[in-house]
Amino acid sequence: MRKVEKGMKFRFKSKYDNSYYFGIVDTISAVVNSEYAYFFAENKVGYRSDEVEWLDEFRDEKLKELGL
Repeated sequence: MRKVEKGMKFRFKSKYDNSYYFGIVDTISAVVNSEYAYFFAENKVGYRSDEVEWLDEFRDEKLKELGL
């Protein structure tokens, strides 16, 4: 599991309409068996860390695909 910290940026893909939503971690509420963390974004919506894409990882993958 990746350590989740306040201020980390992420995107979440909606299960309903395949839209992407972006957010910033505000509060970590719980860690479950070192598998994932529950956290709240600045918009006060709760997420699980294993259900979001971290923007720094996403950026690194795209740069690798481009050969940069």
